Amino acid sequence: MEAIRKETVECNIQFYQTLNSNKRIILHQGGSRSGKTYALCQYVIYLLTTRTKKLVVTIARKTLPALKGSVYRDFLEIAEKTGILFFAEINKAELTFKYKNHLVEFISLDNEMKVRGRKRDICFLNEANEFYRRF
Repeated sequence: MEAIRKETVECNIQFYQTLNSNKRIILHQGGSRSGKTYALCQYVIYLLTTRTKKLVVTIARKTLPALKGSVYRDFLEIAEKTGILFFAEINKAELTFKYKNHLVEFISLDNEMKVRGRKRDICFLNEANEFYRRF
């Protein structure tokens, strides 16, 4: 049986800004590859490993290909590095990640009906500048 490998994961300033904030809405700005997505994935995993109360987290991006190619991939990479991936239940068809009593769902928002009626504790909009609504 292969041993579970845990690595030290370094966190950037966006992680600590989020961790130390008492605001309801947090906005991170920066250039491409500045670490915003990675830091927020680290923060969600931190919450999953430190909270006992059940958490439901929604991580959203405008399109499914963009979601799978960025934030979903980063999240799984961090989960593997921290060792929680091996204790999680992953549903690739539904794009859900269950760890202990917590649920992380990954959704695309190309159709606004996908988010109506969903109950969550945290909503992480990745690349929020992609979202817009026509009136």
